[in-house]
Amino acid sequence: MGKEPHNGSNLESEDKGLNMLLEEDARLIIPTLEEKKSLLSILDYPNIYTRSFDLVRLNVDSFESVKSRNDFVLIEVKVTSKKLVNFPTGFFFGLTKNEESLLQGLEGTFLLCLISIHPESRKSIYLDHDALTARIKNKRIQYQINL
Repeated sequence: MGKEPHNGSNLESEDKGLNMLLEEDARLIIPTLEEKKSLLSILDYPNIYTRSFDLVRLNVDSFESVKSRNDFVLIEVKVTSKKLVNFPTGFFFGLTKNEESLLQGLEGTFLLCLISIHPESRKSIYLDHDALTARIKNKRIQYQINL
């Protein structure tokens, strides 16, 4: 039920952040691709959103007990290793269009979790769409293009 955090040096910070959260909250799981698809089906969202969240917080005893949208919360994780004295002020991250769509469309069922893994500012915060919007100082659109 769930998979191990990512492998590879380029994802080391994200792994540390995920592990930090998993240690703090036993209700969190890293869902498999099939589990992600199952959750999206319950929410009536297409499978194109499977890469738009990292964790699931269960509101029931096990994944097998999930029957409705009230049984879980999807969580997208953003990690920084930067020392943030006034966390989360100064946190810089990217958000995909799909992540933003879930954040807006699944109020109460989708959260953004910002994590600082720096030893002197090791903290995390969960934000819904309204809480994130209230904290945004600067927002710009960037297109990433593959040829």
